[in-house]
Amino acid sequence: MGLGIVLIFWMLLGGVLTVVAAAILAAITFLLTRGASTGRRRVLLFAVALPFLSAAWVGAIFGAFALVNTLERGRDIGIGDAWY
Repeated sequence: MGLGIVLIFWMLLGGVLTVVAAAILAAITFLLTRGASTGRRRVLLFAVALPFLSAAWVGAIFGAFALVNTLERGRDIGIGDAWY
């Protein structure tokens, strides 16, 4: 139970920070590409998608880390209130 609550907390915090980062990157990109005539929409889309793609990458790495530590090395992942 403790591990689930910790994971939910970090996922919610990560989601909020990801949305904030996407908004900041979109605003900066919008300001920096004001004079561009071609490719501006693609750059803006990439700037908005980058934080979400990065968060997905971090989640995948954490999942791989958890699997290796649990199945291969026989130890817990180090968060929550239970250990073995």
